[in-house]
Amino acid sequence: MPALALPVFVATLAFLIGYFFRRGSSCVGAATEALVVQRRSKRLRAFGVAVAAAGLIVVPLHWVRP
Repeated sequence: MPALALPVFVATLAFLIGYFFRRGSSCVGAATEALVVQRRSKRLRAFGVAVAAAGLIVVPLHWVRP
């Protein structure tokens, strides 16, 4: 059973990362459109904050287990 746990975990993680990348790219498109068309940078700034917050999680995890 433990031999099966790692592949299932990796497959689930790959699915989630792919889903969020796809979702994130549409958010960047909407933020860019709002910046160019409406001259509002609120969405782009919010996306930048989300990227920075994700970096605060991912980078230390990479240091712990590269």
